[in-house]
Amino acid sequence: MKPVALAVPLALAACLSLTGCTIYTYSSPPPKGKTSKAKPAATTTSKGPVVRPGGLSKPGSGGGTTTGDETPTVTGSTVFGGQAKAAFRGNAYVIPEGSKTMPNFRELVPFGQMYTDKFNVLPQTFSGGFPGALQQDEWFGIQYTGTIGVPATGKYTFKLVSDDGAILYIDGRKVVDNDGVHTATTATGDVTLDVGNHQLQLDYFQASKGSVALQLYTVVGGQDVLVVGMR
Repeated sequence: MKPVALAVPLALAACLSLTGCTIYTYSSPPPKGKTSKAKPAATTTSKGPVVRPGGLSKPGSGGGTTTGDETPTVTGSTVFGGQAKAAFRGNAYVIPEGSKTMPNFRELVPFGQMYTDKFNVLPQTFSGGFPGALQQDEWFGIQYTGTIGVPATGKYTFKLVSDDGAILYIDGRKVVDNDGVHTATTATGDVTLDVGNHQLQLDYFQASKGSVALQLYTVVGGQDVLVVGMR
């Protein structure tokens, strides 16, 4: 767990520069398939856009910077992603307690990274945190980046379900704003895209401990189609 020993102080330092922030750390690597207890720290389809493996070289508006190998990868599967490389990479951050809107990830240091091919977190209770990184099940944010391939030039509708807040950017442009502290809520947005590859960024945050949700769809022929990674 050498990477964690480096990353946790960085995350703690960034957190202490803000107010009302608590970091929950793993005291040792959790057993595979089981979450260990920890103590608080001191203070698509061919019809719609498809996602191809690879991250963004330029973060979208409000995005954080790309991290290096010092950021540990979660060692187990979570509803938000796992350690196996996939289409989307997510950097996870501790956010200030009491946050009511999306934090500025540029001001924070990621405590872990994870990967996923799709965003399909159904409304559910989240606990246990992120194995191998932090046992953070509240007051955290995740910024996902990836590349989508658009099959034809035209207007596309994206539907975003989240609990709490989430914001979708494409090519640095805000397309869907579902920010704020709320239960599972749906928001939509339209954007005209040229055929070819486009940069996608999805920012998400969870406030106090409880339920979570994060689902991203495109609307094709009146049907909701999950944005799914293509390998």
